[in-house]
Amino acid sequence: VVPEHVRKLANQPLAVHVDENLMNNSFARWPSRFTLRGWLKYCADIHSLPEREDLRALSFYCSDDHVMGKDQSEKLLSLSETSDAALYADYVLREKRSWADVLYDFESLSVSTSKLTIEALLALLPAIRPRDFSIASAP
Repeated sequence: VVPEHVRKLANQPLAVHVDENLMNNSFARWPSRFTLRGWLKYCADIHSLPEREDLRALSFYCSDDHVMGKDQSEKLLSLSETSDAALYADYVLREKRSWADVLYDFESLSVSTSKLTIEALLALLPAIRPRDFSIASAP
């Protein structure tokens, strides 16, 4: 689902330096060392529904070299517009399309010439939220 140049990093250790003052305390902190595979599995919520502003941000990462790149970029922009709320509702909300689905549907985001980088993914994908309740904590 992610671009090939990002996929090649799947098992390589990555290091991230985050300004702690900019972190929101309501979210889990990103680990400072991890692999892309581990981050996508344990930290990033790739199965959550993207917000309109996320689709707008993704539109800038579509490959210009891909046959459908420009069209897909425009489609992502139109999905993000508040004037096209029904379009967003149909595509994301009603169909329950996750981040993974969107990355799969918009091919120009996952080709090798995509502008989507690991840094962009780190900035865009939300953290997995802790559960408020679990069956294990039931009386």
